[in-house]
Order: sequence, then C-alpha cells, then structure tokens
Amino acid sequence: MLIYNIIGTISNPNYKMQLIYEIKEHHKKIDCVAWAPNGNWIASASNKDHNIRIWDVSPHDSKVRENT
Repeated sequence: MLIYNIIGTISNPNYKMQLIYEIKEHHKKIDCVAWAPNGNWIASASNKDHNIRIWDVSPHDSKVRENT
C-alpha cells in the first residue's frame, strides 16, 4: 500500500505526489483503507488474506508501525 501526499490540486496539471508511507505487510489485495479523524492511524483490510491491520502513522515517529 502506497500513501502519497498530493502537493497542489489534482485538477492542476502541475501537481506533485510525494510518497509518505509504503506498507507491505498485506500479502494479498487490500479492499479497504480508512484514516482516523486525528490522522495518526490508518486501518487497512483485506478479504483475501483475512486481515485487518491498524497502523500508527503519527507524525512524532518517522516509522510506520503495525499496532498489534
């Protein structure tokens, strides 16, 4: 799963995409992704590998960690 920060607007042909997270722990297709309202957590789910994963992406840490 790749998470990008879009700089500018997509409707502007000069927008830029900055990769901010790369999460590789799902072994099959990801079906759903949701951000927590505070922006510190991402939930990802896969019907194929039967997993729901919660990720700590809080700005105080440069590493993405799975919350188990």
